[in-house]
Amino acid sequence: MILLQSRIENSNARSIEAETGVRLVPAAQWSTSLASR
Repeated sequence: MILLQSRIENSNARSIEAETGVRLVPAAQWSTSLASR
C-alpha cells in the first residue's frame, strides 16, 4: 500500500498540483468576491 501510494503520488504529484492550482485559483477569486459582497 505504501509503495503504491508513494509511486502514485510521485507520478501524479505534478498533475495533482496543476489541477489543484487551477481549481484553487478560481475558488479563491470566488471566495474573495463573495466575501467583499
